[in-house]
Amino acid sequence: MADTNNLLVSTEWLESHLADEGLCIIDVSIVIGRPVEGRVTFRPGRDEYAESHIPGAVFLDLKQDLSANHPELMFMLPDRDAIAAGLAACGVNPDTQVVLYNRGPSWWATRVWFMLEHIGFDNAAVLDGGFDAWVAEGRPTQEGWVEPSPGVLTAYQGAENFVTKQGVIDVLNEADVVLLNALSAEQHRGEVNPYGRPGHIPGSINLPATSVLDDGGHFKSVAALNELLPKPTTATIHYCGGGISASLTAFAERLTGRDGVKIYDGSLSEWARDPDTPLSLGDSGS
Repeated sequence: MADTNNLLVSTEWLESHLADEGLCIIDVSIVIGRPVEGRVTFRPGRDEYAESHIPGAVFLDLKQDLSANHPELMFMLPDRDAIAAGLAACGVNPDTQVVLYNRGPSWWATRVWFMLEHIGFDNAAVLDGGFDAWVAEGRPTQEGWVEPSPGVLTAYQGAENFVTKQGVIDVLNEADVVLLNALSAEQHRGEVNPYGRPGHIPGSINLPATSVLDDGGHFKSVAALNELLPKPTTATIHYCGGGISASLTAFAERLTGRDGVKIYDGSLSEWARDPDTPLSLGDSGS
């Protein structure tokens, strides 16, 4: 393995271990499309995977196979057994070494990493820089489809690293809990309104998700992350539009060795739908 607390592996490490027995590399790419009627679109990156992927990697359809069937919200956390079944279908067993990656910012990979931790699986890592770094460095790729040999995986009561809307409401006035909005500054201030009501959860600080990455898409150093992230408290609840990009800032906080890191699963897609939940406009803390 590599890097901080074994949460990350480098492209160099992965290329040198491609032939390892028990290694399962999983492409979890989702392609974000241009807005349709004011809303962005999301589709699994199956076609892109078939054109080019890391040798031996399998594809996991996060939207279809690892999300709850919710009538209004996308990518909601499924129950633990469903998570285990989705990963087992990719060939994951209890002793498998999992490496997750995607195209673009690594927030899809970090989302799945937290889901694995949620079911008690502790042998997963994110590829630092993702597929973009892999290609930029001229590392080998293959085309076509890799059919995994299904594994057997049991879900356990792992980390309680996701919170509900009620969980956020319960801590709104607690000084030792930080709410961190991983959306853009414009969305945080309410200048852009993709969720029905503009603004941020009252008291939130703003740290756009990609702020934790360098220009090459790699996570910044622990020292740099400690400068960016809020000072350690009892807990930090990260949120965004749907619990995806927030997983990037949450993962960055975990890289610093902090505990009490949580993700608000429904995020503003859920919060803004409820007319009784408060939203604030303007800068952080307003």
